[in-house]
Amino acid sequence: MGAIPPLRGKLVAGDAGRFSDLDSRAVTGDQLTPHHMPQAAAKFTSREEGGALALPHEEHVLTRTYGVRGRAIVRTEASLPFRQVLARDIRDVRYIAGAKYNRHYWV
Repeated sequence: MGAIPPLRGKLVAGDAGRFSDLDSRAVTGDQLTPHHMPQAAAKFTSREEGGALALPHEEHVLTRTYGVRGRAIVRTEASLPFRQVLARDIRDVRYIAGAKYNRHYWV
């Protein structure tokens, strides 16, 4: 079983994958942002290789790691393992958006 190939075409809210794959599909003015999970500042991965979820801008600004909140969280969670930080980010998105991004891709 190999890696899941990146999605192609226009970026859609709920698309998930490497940040660089999502960012390359973003269109100026589409109001969609690839949201790093965990945030890139945590340095679990490189910015490009990190996992991300495409969110509408109005949801992205509500996330726990957006802007100033993110700078505080990266310091307070510095000793936590990747899985724990990722779980917090997933719960955060579910709190903001409910289950609307819970879809499965079959390869």
